[in-house]
Amino acid sequence: MNGGASAGINILIAAQNAAVGELRNVSALLGQINTAAQASAASLNTMGAAARGAGQTGQAAATGMAASFRTLTTNIDNVATSVRNMSRDIMQAGAAISATFTVPLVAGFQASTEAAGHYETTMAKIVGLTGDTAEEVAILSTQLLQMATNMSVPAQDMARGLYFIASSGIAVGDQMELLRLSASAAAAGLGTTAQVADLLTGALNAYKLGAKDAALITDQLVLAVQEGKGEASEFATAFGRILPIASAAGVSFGELAAAMATMTRVNLSADESATALRQVLQGLTSPSAQTVTELKAIGLSTQQLRDIIAHDGLAAAFELLMTKSNGNLDSLHELIPNVRALTGVLAVAGAQSQEYARILDSITHAGGQTDEAFKNLQNTFEFQSKRAANIFEVMKISLGQGFNNIITPLIRLFNDQLAPAILMVAEAIKLVPPETMKFA
Repeated sequence: MNGGASAGINILIAAQNAAVGELRNVSALLGQINTAAQASAASLNTMGAAARGAGQTGQAAATGMAASFRTLTTNIDNVATSVRNMSRDIMQAGAAISATFTVPLVAGFQASTEAAGHYETTMAKIVGLTGDTAEEVAILSTQLLQMATNMSVPAQDMARGLYFIASSGIAVGDQMELLRLSASAAAAGLGTTAQVADLLTGALNAYKLGAKDAALITDQLVLAVQEGKGEASEFATAFGRILPIASAAGVSFGELAAAMATMTRVNLSADESATALRQVLQGLTSPSAQTVTELKAIGLSTQQLRDIIAHDGLAAAFELLMTKSNGNLDSLHELIPNVRALTGVLAVAGAQSQEYARILDSITHAGGQTDEAFKNLQNTFEFQSKRAANIFEVMKISLGQGFNNIITPLIRLFNDQLAPAILMVAEAIKLVPPETMKFA
């Protein structure tokens, strides 16, 4: 390091120390202002009470109030002086490095405090709205920021994902692993970390699975996207809409994933596939009178179909419908009047039945797809660029947390003590008769 740079750093350190000292002065003076303001208010109240009494008493109260106001004014002037000194020290620190960096430093300070504020708010929601304690969330927060430096998804998005995981009832010790899986899947393109975390925890709860099953569910979701066709991010949203009814009908997550993948291969979007499956399953769990009548005509009942789905799988139930109706579209349409629902049956049990069986077998034996997809992304320019941006984001949050730890107590002091005292003075002034406001 050359002499000029060393001298500049020394000046920066000295200016920083001076600025911190002025911050302490400001804090102390704000306390003094609060005391003086309360004294002024007391004097004003005395004046109001004495206004109808002896003139000497009112005069004494006025003199006391004037002294309190002088003290108040002096302390306010002292705060202004300290703030000016602090501004001067900060300006000197910027000049010591280079005038070129002044604006970026100020912008960086603002960005850091804002980033830290948003992050802190999300962490506070986890404490307030989930079963995690403040101590547990503090540890999770540190682990999250460390994990984020190796990810391409933003730390703020990961924080929102952690909220979904924590609020779903997942044990604290398992939350970071679910967050890692969600962030890895999000990096692979399955949506935001929050969206994947919401789907993952929704699947675990819908199928009464534990955290140990999270990797398999995530791998099956990734494989469904790989086997299917369409935007990866659409799958997570579409899955979320059909999970409750699929689990209630006895359709496993693997079957659901295979059906969605198969249906998107015949030019249905993920959203259309979810709608079709939802409607056909709804027809089985809450059948219309027409459906009940048509099934009875071919020797079936909705309970039989539900039992077959539960024991033999979705495809077996759909194939039975195809067999009983002799594959006749008109007959099938009588059984399943909803066109989209009928499309779902035909996609799984019709010409695509063999493809569905192959995809289902692949998804049933899924393992490691999420980690493999994440690994393949790590050497790409886009991943490393986003990771670099994420590292800067983590740096901003960490720096901002330090700044906010200094600033927040000062703001709270103003909100809780100084502002109410000043308002009290203002209200007291309103009560003093104009003729009393004459100082000797």
